[in-house]
Amino acid sequence: MADVQIGPSIRAQLGKASPVIGRFEAMILLGFVIGKPREYLIAHDEAELTEDQILQFDMLVDMRAAGTPVPYLTGSQEFFGRHFHVTDAARTRRFSSNRRFLLWPEIQKCLT
Repeated sequence: MADVQIGPSIRAQLGKASPVIGRFEAMILLGFVIGKPREYLIAHDEAELTEDQILQFDMLVDMRAAGTPVPYLTGSQEFFGRHFHVTDAARTRRFSSNRRFLLWPEIQKCLT
């Protein structure tokens, strides 16, 4: 993220991150950093964050903006009220798309 000086409040940090990754995902990541639910962020939006919390939040926002899914950043995913632990091992590669990519040179030969 840009090195713009923004206040240390929850509101200011969400305002800075929302245009980059969206308000919902920004709230999930900030809640993860400070260990509070989204409802806390709404009710206490004037609460100030520590410098370490701001740095960690900025790092997560940058990673999310680069395409890393939120569950991989937080280590959990909620599904129908249940929370599941998520690791990089949960990433699955689709064989069908990988196979097409690997076989593309052979497919081109057949077409010509």
